[in-house]
Amino acid sequence: MTDPKDRLIRCFTAAFPHLSHEETIHASPNSVARWDSLATVTLFALVEEEFGLNLSIDQLDETEEPISFEWLLGNLVAPTSGEQQTWDTCYGDRRRTYER
Repeated sequence: MTDPKDRLIRCFTAAFPHLSHEETIHASPNSVARWDSLATVTLFALVEEEFGLNLSIDQLDETEEPISFEWLLGNLVAPTSGEQQTWDTCYGDRRRTYER
């Protein structure tokens, strides 16, 4: 299976094709002028499809730091620490648990 970072790079490249590789891995709403609400929805749809996730944009909006490439990789797509992080899915009563 392909590395989660490479898979996430593909998602970002599809949503932001004008970014270089270096810009992609450091991408955030603050660093990408074209990152608007439509880009966020597009990116989330690509990440959902690529990783088989059900993301709630409302819940992700409540995070303390901006959604970025690094945040998605570390907190949602490829969590690495021993903590357990639970995300509500967009279906409300179903929950997915990710080892973090």
